[in-house]
Amino acid sequence: GPGRTEPERALGRLRDELASGLSGSVAETHGVELLALLPLGDGDAPLPELGRLLSTVETDMNVRLLGGVSGAVAQPGEYARAFAEARDARQIGKAMRGSGRVVAYDRLGAQRHLWALARSSARDPFQERLEVLRRHDAEHGSELLDTVEGYLEEYGHRERASARLRVHRNTLRKRIERIKALSGIDLEDSATLFDVQTALSILRFRELQQDGNGVVSSPM
Repeated sequence: GPGRTEPERALGRLRDELASGLSGSVAETHGVELLALLPLGDGDAPLPELGRLLSTVETDMNVRLLGGVSGAVAQPGEYARAFAEARDARQIGKAMRGSGRVVAYDRLGAQRHLWALARSSARDPFQERLEVLRRHDAEHGSELLDTVEGYLEEYGHRERASARLRVHRNTLRKRIERIKALSGIDLEDSATLFDVQTALSILRFRELQQDGNGVVSSPM
């Protein structure tokens, strides 16, 4: 209707698709969020069907959507917890995979615990060092934090990391040296890479925890 944004119209369309495509579902939009109760099929949430419906709406309306699905619930008293799980799944999925997907909370593994840590005020030395890089990037237009992320995503393999980051290997080498000089993070020390990866995941999650757009669903 008049005054509705494009995301709101897309979610309205998805609500209608759910009603016609998933018998027994109940859905309602709240601004740029869609809340839904979905029936279980053969004991599992209907993830493929939900993903197909998201893809249909994305293609038809030229938008990007992201859905989160909670664990199964049986009683109305569990709905609040389920919707919280679904929101967490959506946000974690956004941090890990980008939009255009349906993410199930029960399949996230350790990422759920890192998300909970990101909500706390707890900090460690590696988070502090990554913050140094983030501030430097903001002040100087560098890409040191992205370099750390790309390097870790390629498990420390320089050639693949260079290709991922679209830089020459010599440029990557200089960035690694600069990262160590500024923050003390030695990407060539394999013993610290797990700690750096954990700290980076928490940092990225914190950046997203104020973002509330997408689709939230709970199987019942």
